[in-house]
Amino acid sequence: MLADACAALGEETAFRGYLQVRIAELVGPDRSGAVAVAAVGSAALFALIHLEQGVVFGLESQYLGL
Repeated sequence: MLADACAALGEETAFRGYLQVRIAELVGPDRSGAVAVAAVGSAALFALIHLEQGVVFGLESQYLGL
């Protein structure tokens, strides 16, 4: 159970704390919708890395990642 919590914390840090911010910067922080694009983009990548656990789990990850 502790391993699951640590894995989840690492994923959240990587995808929301780092990747989402970098995508928003790439899109342009002054552009309207940059945060939305970053949120959807990081959620899509999050789902992509979870597809190895099955398509349904990958789609659930996409939804939960938003």
